[in-house]
Amino acid sequence: MLTIIGAFAVLFMAANTPFADFPQLAALASADGFLPRQLTYRGRRLVFTWGVLTLSIGASVLVLITGAIVTNLIPLYAIGVFLGFTISQTGMLRRFWRSGHVKPGEFTYGLETKIFYDPHWRVKLAVSGIGAVITFVVMIVFIITKFTSGAWFIVLLIPTLVWVFFQIHRHYKETAARLRLDETPVFEHTAVPFDPAVHKELAVYFCDTWSKLAVSVVSAIVKRGIPLKIIHIGVDAKRAAAFEKRSREIAELNGWDPSVMVIVDDPYRDLYHMVTAILKELKSETPDVHFQIYIGALRTRFPYNLLHMSTDKFLRDALMEADDDIALTVKQVNLDALPLPPGFKVTFEHATNHHVDEAEHEHAAHSA
Repeated sequence: MLTIIGAFAVLFMAANTPFADFPQLAALASADGFLPRQLTYRGRRLVFTWGVLTLSIGASVLVLITGAIVTNLIPLYAIGVFLGFTISQTGMLRRFWRSGHVKPGEFTYGLETKIFYDPHWRVKLAVSGIGAVITFVVMIVFIITKFTSGAWFIVLLIPTLVWVFFQIHRHYKETAARLRLDETPVFEHTAVPFDPAVHKELAVYFCDTWSKLAVSVVSAIVKRGIPLKIIHIGVDAKRAAAFEKRSREIAELNGWDPSVMVIVDDPYRDLYHMVTAILKELKSETPDVHFQIYIGALRTRFPYNLLHMSTDKFLRDALMEADDDIALTVKQVNLDALPLPPGFKVTFEHATNHHVDEAEHEHAAHSA
């Protein structure tokens, strides 16, 4: 009985760990542009909803394919684990090699951190090298001995997934390059600031960052001559600061009233409830005003259209909780018609602090 209880406890913890950690890991990879942007979305309970759903569906498919026989799953688990060990040890091997070739007192940039000179780099290099070799040998042994028992599947699956990840990353990089604003935009029409004592109509545009998509949406609104309020929900201090800076430049260059562009802080990062709360507050303050919500959407070919968040559906759900007297207008932009900058090349670096400028533009591609 104690053996059964112990085995149950171990299996329970093993099953719980992926559901606790995979959504967060997937969100980090998604933020770097190697997985669909939807995986960064937090649901009403502030968990990564799409990550949990993806893991649940994937686990269910594996159980059905293997017939719930643990023996059939061991090769998949072992090869994946030792491949991860080999990659991580190889990464540390490269890091310690670089730390040994930096002059004392100086540093160089890694993908995520600064690398300083380490006087013990040779010892650490040897430990990581031995670990990488051992885990690699174990992985090869598993592949050879369990190839006909199901290991062939993971041998084909991992390279396929890596290829898919890099295709996703390439698309997000190209999208960011197409949407990037190299100069402050000049609008043909003036944005009308909202005055509740005069106006009975208000256009609201929830803008994450200034891009060619945002310029297209705002141009369509100001062309109609209706009062406009551009709202940025601040879930990240750096993006909010970048939005404020660009908004100030646009207001000065085009002679707009700065009150047209507003930043609303959201420390809980709950965009769904924040949008609903903003609309309810606006409606309660001006009950006689008709609200027209504008959003921008990217139109591109299949299957890349699946990589962009369905913002229209997200806002539609939020509007259903706000009020009936609110309309939603979607302004689409053909992504494939936007040219790539001359000499554009895809890079595979993360959006770290020393890549802030690039990350500012890339977020527009992920959010659309």
